[in-house]
Amino acid sequence: MNTLVIALMIFIAILLVIILFVMLRAKPKDELTAQRLDLLERRLGEALYDLRGEQSTLARAARMESQATSDRLSEQIDKRVARLADLTDQNLERIRMTVDERLNTSLEQKFSLVSKRLGEVHQSLGQMQSLSGGVDELRRILSNVKVRGTWGEMQL
Repeated sequence: MNTLVIALMIFIAILLVIILFVMLRAKPKDELTAQRLDLLERRLGEALYDLRGEQSTLARAARMESQATSDRLSEQIDKRVARLADLTDQNLERIRMTVDERLNTSLEQKFSLVSKRLGEVHQSLGQMQSLSGGVDELRRILSNVKVRGTWGEMQL
């Protein structure tokens, strides 16, 4: 809207300048015509001065309106960013809780499995110790050459 008004004012100013130029090129026939031309020239100058002032005022108003719009847009963007940050924090907290729950469940399962395996290893270790005792006894018995030979003959 403002640009349309400015363009219209510029067009009117150019039109007035053209009319003045044509009238100045024509030779005045009498003193009255010369006075009218001078009056017209002064009015045209005043009109141009007024147009410049109005154009400056409109430009200032457009800048202020643009700044206000920019400020409103900036506030809206700030609000949206804050809302997005809050939503992100909430989602991260939910994800953290889910991960903690799953990790605790998994750790409990793994711990119980490790405890069970450790019990089995302990039991197997006890069996191996008793077997080791039997092997030691067998080795002690077979350390005698005569007993070893007798046992070998029986095996054959």
